[in-house]
Amino acid sequence: MSTLTRPSSSRLGGYLQAFVGIGGLAATADAAIVNLDLSSITGVNAGVSAGSTTSVSLSTLGPGLTGSLLLANQWGGATSTFTGILVRDGASIAAYPIADYTSPKNFSSNDWIDSTSDFSSGDEYVGFIDTLTSSESPDFGPGSYMGFKSGNGHYGWLEVTWNAANDNFEILSGAYEDVAGVAIQAGAVAAVPEPASMLGTLGLLAGGMFVRRRRMAA
Repeated sequence: MSTLTRPSSSRLGGYLQAFVGIGGLAATADAAIVNLDLSSITGVNAGVSAGSTTSVSLSTLGPGLTGSLLLANQWGGATSTFTGILVRDGASIAAYPIADYTSPKNFSSNDWIDSTSDFSSGDEYVGFIDTLTSSESPDFGPGSYMGFKSGNGHYGWLEVTWNAANDNFEILSGAYEDVAGVAIQAGAVAAVPEPASMLGTLGLLAGGMFVRRRRMAA
């Protein structure tokens, strides 16, 4: 008569570790996209007071990015004003190629932002244009995206709204690829872990092993 042996605690730990490893593979696969931290530039016109600007380094929004954004609210002079998102220090924004002042391209969800996009560089005035002599950007509603490229070549997007009637914009969300030169789809975000469901699954796995052990012992 053979003797039944119960699984050792180390073996059970191995099972659990293997299961967690499977989840880890999925997390690693999703790690290429990094969500931007936009907490410092929320609200109407990114919280910038009328007639002024604020400069934001992209590195403060996402680790590993270079370049900067200049956020303007009715900034300019007697002949023109500008409200929107400007780019500097090597960064660029995908835009419609019109004149010296360029309006941003309005990407739809899942559109690809990559090397084929028309990025405006070398001219920092790229964004929502409001001047006395040139055209301005069409309205952007929720679910509209501006594509950007950091100074060191990372592609990303910003979800924005723009109301041309009152010259107001808001930056709602954003993300970028952590590998330079890799394309990103507008609206694509990093996967958010769900620890509660993971722990529940691990609990079911451990519980199933316990029931099987009891049956074997019986």
